[in-house]
Amino acid sequence: NFANLPGKVQRDGSMLIPNGDRIRPAGRLRIPLHGDMPLALIPGVSGKRFYTVTGGYHDHGISSVDLRDEVIDTYGATTKCTGGLVETADGTGYFTAGDLGIRQFKMSWDKDIWTPIGFKFSERAWIQGLALLPDGNLIATDINNDLLICLDPKTLATKWTTKVGHKPSRIAINAATGTIAVTNWGGASLSIVSFDGTRKPDIAVGIHPSEIVQAKDGTLFVTNAGSNTVSVIRNGAVAATVFTSLTPNDIVGSTPTGLSLSPDQKTLYVANSGSNNVAKLDVSDPNNPSVKGFIPTGWYPSTVLAAADGKRLFIGTAKGLETSGNYPGIREEQTLTDDLRNHYDYLPTRLEGDLMVLDLPDDETLAKLTATCRKNAEREMSAAMLEREKKVLPTLKKIKHVVYIIRENRTYDQVLGDLPGTNAEPKLCMYGENITPNGHKIAKTFKTFDNLYCDGEVSQDGHQWCCASYATDFNEKAWPTGYAGRGRADDDESVNSSPGGYLWDNCKKHGLSYRSYGEFASFSSDKDSAPKFNGESGLEGHASLEWSQSDARDKDKVDIFINDMRKSEAKNDWPRFMVMSLGEDHTSGRSPGAFTPFANVASNDVGLGKIVDAVSHSKYWAETAIFVIQDDAQDGPDHVDGHRTVGYVISPYVRRGGKDSTMYSTASMVRTMELILGLPPMSQHDRHATSMVGVFTEKPNLTPFTFEKARIDLSARNPKSGELAEASLKLDFSEYDRVNPDA
Repeated sequence: NFANLPGKVQRDGSMLIPNGDRIRPAGRLRIPLHGDMPLALIPGVSGKRFYTVTGGYHDHGISSVDLRDEVIDTYGATTKCTGGLVETADGTGYFTAGDLGIRQFKMSWDKDIWTPIGFKFSERAWIQGLALLPDGNLIATDINNDLLICLDPKTLATKWTTKVGHKPSRIAINAATGTIAVTNWGGASLSIVSFDGTRKPDIAVGIHPSEIVQAKDGTLFVTNAGSNTVSVIRNGAVAATVFTSLTPNDIVGSTPTGLSLSPDQKTLYVANSGSNNVAKLDVSDPNNPSVKGFIPTGWYPSTVLAAADGKRLFIGTAKGLETSGNYPGIREEQTLTDDLRNHYDYLPTRLEGDLMVLDLPDDETLAKLTATCRKNAEREMSAAMLEREKKVLPTLKKIKHVVYIIRENRTYDQVLGDLPGTNAEPKLCMYGENITPNGHKIAKTFKTFDNLYCDGEVSQDGHQWCCASYATDFNEKAWPTGYAGRGRADDDESVNSSPGGYLWDNCKKHGLSYRSYGEFASFSSDKDSAPKFNGESGLEGHASLEWSQSDARDKDKVDIFINDMRKSEAKNDWPRFMVMSLGEDHTSGRSPGAFTPFANVASNDVGLGKIVDAVSHSKYWAETAIFVIQDDAQDGPDHVDGHRTVGYVISPYVRRGGKDSTMYSTASMVRTMELILGLPPMSQHDRHATSMVGVFTEKPNLTPFTFEKARIDLSARNPKSGELAEASLKLDFSEYDRVNPDA
């Protein structure tokens, strides 16, 4: 279907991306960057060029863009960039490099490759933000230790340190007042520190204050990524707060991050990363700012710069302008020999960083661009589908229990690529019906979804999308560098958890019972103390200790869930919502002596089949729906898109047989579960998502499901020697996705 596949240009000229959004970037020029996730755009002191920092999965580095011919004329590659970048009057440059500290170099740009002079802080330090004081001293933030640090620019020796708020990130300097403003990413506040290191009272702002810029009169503008707002700070207090979302007072999802003031200081441009646009704000009266319109961008705009000529806007996008299948492979990152891998790309290698060049629009053009932004966020649903949804919604109220199973890292082609009559590529099928007979039987018995996509790219953001329909800007910036093996800043709930909450928080708020089997829930214990809960705070007291302490394989571990259900049958107290991490299909590669990948995936398949079998033979079957999805699809090939994945919806109320090729995403599943449970959406993304209620019917089919026994040896183990065994010994399989992902 022309209008139903990501990566295809739509009839309106837009490009569909895997979450169902459309991108139709404005601008007259696209400048490809050498890396993805641009973290900053700063003007050079000469006025002839500006610099951008990339800090994503691909090359980290600093690009120099000539303002006259609008091309990148030189490029400096570095091991690690975290977004802090300054240039002094004599052309000396400094940039932050996370746990490598700060690097100093000369911005002569007469060589493509240069070796910076560096200074490293303590082992736990992660240097994030950077600024220059009027006296030439450097100011940096250590996000891991909640510190603001003053350094000598020549030796990078520490002059003073001051404890600030939680997870300090970006910095603004006010020479007139002799103060430094620091955004506390995890503290919903600004810390104010004098030039001598004395901390003054913090200023409360919105959730996840991300970036900050200062006007010539000292006014501060702060993007609150988790609140969809910009805070205006004047005279040490919040003078105004303005929403940058397409709809004022909207729920979480717009994720305003980068920002830039126009040369005349009357206009503020804000990159809304989550909604793929840049908001134009009138700040001529800082006490009464207002949104004038929106400019459509590429996928996940992360930074913006208004040119000094007052005529152009430069917008950095983190994920590029298009999406596609990851087979055949095209990226140079492929490192294994031809006989050791299929020719496909690891999903994050397909992300691309871009700079858009836009001539500033007049009012009439801005109004048209704003209409385009609103159109891009809409979902096109047929009249027949809308009518079916309306008809079935009352039936959903009969479903009292939702079981949500989250598995690991598989594409559609990788598992169901052998299903005839679907949009499949059989030669990419690695775990076909012989390995996953239960998954295939479920797909054929209930409904096959061959146009379902993950909203996340990897497990770190994938589980957030599965449970919250949102990933924070910290999460989106942390996972690419972490998965590329460069490390990342320490995280916690303050920066990683969605301000809109998780599905279990939604249940708690609306009086529904809930329980987790391993998803965002773990325990630690020793012989001298009782087990201590370590998961998301909202799950404390609602998580299975037995599941957490079990090291059984999926085929046996699911008995814990099944036994709990059977005990509940007598008491009639089965929770309304249950979420489960069932992840043996992640595999342990070819680790010597470990179970083979085929045995891992087959064990996971048996576990899934046993759950569906048990529920369908229980007293709860007539009022239950089971949803199954992969947290991400990063590790497999798919000819449609690297985000396309395997998912199932199982219930007596699901229409039996056939396929549904409607475009769905992770958020579609979340929204459908919310509709069943009577819950409101948690973010703009699940609210906008195309729900899956169209596969439900008013008349239930109570025929139970009988699980299929494994067709291969579940105890098969990898050889203890050989090339693959040696390669696997170098990989860390202790937790999901700690391995070198490309390997």
